[in-house]
Amino acid sequence: MVPILNMLLAVLVAITGDDYRIFGSYLLAFGWGCLFISTLSGNREKRAALNIYGIMFAVYASFTVIAHFIYVDDPEVDYFFHNDQLVFYKVAVDVGSSDWLELISSAFISLYSEFPGAALLFGFLAKIGMLLGVSDLLFFLKLHVVMLVASVPAMIWLMLYELGYRKSVKCDIIFFSVISYIFVYSGILTRDPHILFVYTLMGYIVVKQKLAFRYLILFSLVLLAGLLRLENGLFALAFVFVRAVIDRHKLKKLDRVVLITSMIIAGVLVFGAIFSVMQQTAVTYHERFDAISSEGALSARIRNLPFPVNIIAVAVYTQLLPFPVWGMLSVPYGGNLIVVSILTPFYWMYVWTVSIYPYFLRRRPLKPEGLLLLLAGVLVMITSYIAPTSRRLMVVYPLVFVAYVAQRDMFSHKQRSIIGGVVCVFICAIHLIYFVIK
Repeated sequence: MVPILNMLLAVLVAITGDDYRIFGSYLLAFGWGCLFISTLSGNREKRAALNIYGIMFAVYASFTVIAHFIYVDDPEVDYFFHNDQLVFYKVAVDVGSSDWLELISSAFISLYSEFPGAALLFGFLAKIGMLLGVSDLLFFLKLHVVMLVASVPAMIWLMLYELGYRKSVKCDIIFFSVISYIFVYSGILTRDPHILFVYTLMGYIVVKQKLAFRYLILFSLVLLAGLLRLENGLFALAFVFVRAVIDRHKLKKLDRVVLITSMIIAGVLVFGAIFSVMQQTAVTYHERFDAISSEGALSARIRNLPFPVNIIAVAVYTQLLPFPVWGMLSVPYGGNLIVVSILTPFYWMYVWTVSIYPYFLRRRPLKPEGLLLLLAGVLVMITSYIAPTSRRLMVVYPLVFVAYVAQRDMFSHKQRSIIGGVVCVFICAIHLIYFVIK
């Protein structure tokens, strides 16, 4: 049923774009995703993973079609929701216009040194699109973003399967995939969906019980993340650290001490490097964020709180985005398409509360999902203060959701309802404070 649905959507997209090549491109992107999920999963969990992938591919593709054909006439001028798309489209065309032999060197020139991996991938796909003669190159490029983002919910299912949380989670995964920021960025040509894909894949590699060449795969993905954005590549080393902690019981005592000491030293050096890289853009981000954001005055006040209260407060604040809850509706170039974003802060704070609350109730051993939650929390705190944008934060949201599913059954239905009520009161109170100090 799901493949038939995507086949019909491919026909509809081809008719809408008046280009039969888009039909083949759609099916090719869908097929590559199916092949990837099939390769990643075992026989038992494969069918469910493919169903989730197929459903979300259809959802994200439909959203991308609507957003693209409503808001984009000229891809060099028009964009949906985020203007980074203009930059990456230009990069794709510039690199894709090179000869095949010059493609790699064009992607790695100093102009694109901040994201050579993205420049190479976008340029390569643009080159193929030009050779095929597609009439809408930007939409052609967006199809691979749909494929990558649709793979994320399927990988979440595979992670939960490996961890033993398999009961009544598929609908929750689909709901998360629609109401979170992942949905918005499924229709935008930028590098953040790629980092989201890499981080989710790394999370799966970390929790998978039996896997040959695990550390080789992890370090390869660290390199890939670094080619997309340097600081994300540096932070990706934390996934290696998490797996090393999981494997510590397999080592002798002396080896364990050496491993943990080495990883702590490496962690200090890596986080120092991350701060060094990200501080170069911090001032620019803060000025731009305060200038364009209606809640800029509030964010500035939060950052000016005493240390370390400001670090924690700004992290909580970014998890409340959009703020105010109707903030996205006023965004030009597509805000009115994202009505569901009104519910996002309520849902996401509920997810965080359920995920972390049990660790405050009693001392609990950190299982793999707990370690990944800690990793996600660290990235949220660092990134929130330096560059408070949801597109940079969403890359670890699947890890938070996995921890949420692992913890939620500890609460009764009544307790979860109480938590939901407290979250609603908290968010309403924050809005009241905002209007008072505005």
